[in-house]
Amino acid sequence: MQVTLRRMMVAVAAIAVLLALPTWLQLLAAAISVPCLAILSAYRLATERRRRPAGVGFWTLAVPVNVLFAVLSADPGMISVFLLFAWFVVLLPTLASFGVAWAVAATPEAAARRSSRRSDWACVVALSVMPGLTALTAWPFHLAFLSARAGLERLADRVEAGQAVAFPQTIGSFAIVAARIDARTGGVALLTDPNPDGPSGFVRHKGRPSDASHFSCHAPIRGDRWHRGLGHGWCYHEED
Repeated sequence: MQVTLRRMMVAVAAIAVLLALPTWLQLLAAAISVPCLAILSAYRLATERRRRPAGVGFWTLAVPVNVLFAVLSADPGMISVFLLFAWFVVLLPTLASFGVAWAVAATPEAAARRSSRRSDWACVVALSVMPGLTALTAWPFHLAFLSARAGLERLADRVEAGQAVAFPQTIGSFAIVAARIDARTGGVALLTDPNPDGPSGFVRHKGRPSDASHFSCHAPIRGDRWHRGLGHGWCYHEED
């Protein structure tokens, strides 16, 4: 009874301390607590050889997380930075802990088959690491750009030639709402966000190397907030 009462008092005191913290510290503490609890739970499942609950914890989290990261990474910008942070701090230790528990707690029959164990570990590594790679490389955005590149090239040609162009236009999965051209460099910007305080959009550079990430591209809009080289003379910019 005394032990239970003491634990309740400690829990109440911990909650009171958390509530007294600033909001950003409360969010950070909540984010850190998730992987800590996951690691402790996964360790218990692994030591008790409870493969099914460990597998449920791993697969029901790993698949939706990977799909969500792929969807969100198709929309470029600073969201990639937040996704990368969330993956590294919360999701990677959580996924890896349940995944390792699931792979370790294999039945004796499954453990005897090397091919089965290798496939289990391959799934754990791939699904745990893939969200971070998705956020880092933004490969869904690159695929979306490649599928829309021909239409973007035609629109940039029209803007460069001084033809009248009606906006907004939908090209592939992108909504182009405005355009700019730099008279000095000949660069064309197809804007997805025309906000004068921080526009965003695709930039095509004239007479430049094929890979826009290898040179300084800053006109007509800068990429000081977010820059992504797309190749073929194109990049994507978010101006701060």
